Amino acid sequence: METEIVIWFQKNASWLYLPMRVASELGPSTSFGILLAGLYWCWDYRVMSRVWMINISAMWFTSVLKLACHTPRPYWVEADVQGLTRASGFGMPSGHALVATAVWSYLARELSRHRVTSMCALIVGLVGFSRLYLGVHSLAQVLVGIGLGLSLMFVFPHVDKRLTSAASQWTLKKQLLCLLACSTLVCALAVLVRSSLHSFELPAAWTDMALAKRPQDGAINPKSVHSAVLSASMGLGFLGGYLILVNRKLNRGAVSWRNRGFRALIGVGVAGPYLLVTRGLLRGDSMAELSFMASLGVDSVYGLTTGGLISLIVPLIFNRFRV
Repeated sequence: METEIVIWFQKNASWLYLPMRVASELGPSTSFGILLAGLYWCWDYRVMSRVWMINISAMWFTSVLKLACHTPRPYWVEADVQGLTRASGFGMPSGHALVATAVWSYLARELSRHRVTSMCALIVGLVGFSRLYLGVHSLAQVLVGIGLGLSLMFVFPHVDKRLTSAASQWTLKKQLLCLLACSTLVCALAVLVRSSLHSFELPAAWTDMALAKRPQDGAINPKSVHSAVLSASMGLGFLGGYLILVNRKLNRGAVSWRNRGFRALIGVGVAGPYLLVTRGLLRGDSMAELSFMASLGVDSVYGLTTGGLISLIVPLIFNRFRV
């Protein structure tokens, strides 16, 4: 039944394609990352550092669950469902639904305003529907993603409170070493989950149908741990940079809307081109030719530098120019 609904919308509501692509960008994407970076720079370092960590945690959690479940996306197995956007990983759960739910619901919780809560709920609904319309997730995959995102949003503040309380007694060096150990551990866990799929043969029917419908993307590679390693290393870079910023008392917030405007321009001017160019390179043919260990190294370095750029380097530029 759900497949028939998707097919109907794809055939009879082609005008929804552009709005649904835009709505999908409100989940994990380069645009979403730039938006969260802008809020971190212009709103509140403390609050947005937590939003970033729930975002990164949700992305890592999604990546590992996809490997563990290893289920197909609708357009891989349903002949009449079109894949209207790029999607290479397994389908269960929907990462866009999970991440969007966790992040937007956490933001609504922090702001505690009915209008903001309603807006965030609408965004989550639009992101979920967009993934159905685009043919990259089933209804079950979207609903599971939303449920897990809500669970993560409720659990995260309790875990964060305990970890923050314990880490506040440590030196900066100990905090960074502990963060490095945790990042290494979760990377290893993702690789371990992937290794459990050694006996799982990706059905040729999935790969052939996916390639036939989206030849511009090349062959799908759902066993990749790219997203999991990238998330773990980005968490290391982002939280490490934030801890240095706070420890050195460099976390000076914007004091006026004028400051916020300058911060947005400078931040996007520095980080925007970097994110767009590097994400394009990571999707290139050269990455596919790298060995497994080499790709792990590239993903780790990229995640580390990206996280540090957003949480530390750009704020230092603000301090330098006193904005």
